Amino acid sequence: MEDESPPRSRLFKWIVLQNKAPTRDNLMKRSFNGPTWCCLCRQNSKTIDHLFLHSPVTIEFWVLILSSLPLPT
Repeated sequence: MEDESPPRSRLFKWIVLQNKAPTRDNLMKRSFNGPTWCCLCRQNSKTIDHLFLHSPVTIEFWVLILSSLPLPT
């Protein structure tokens, strides 16, 4: 099955799946000297998992998205 999503969406998916997003842990590999906290929740976390799954802001986002979907009960 071919991916019919827009090119930017495919690129974004590839970046996330390849762990290439500019998260703190990836930026540290390139000697980046910026903040050590998450820009969404200001917690001291630096991984892609935190950004997309564990940040309190992200969790609220997923709850909002999932609650708006017509899911079977």
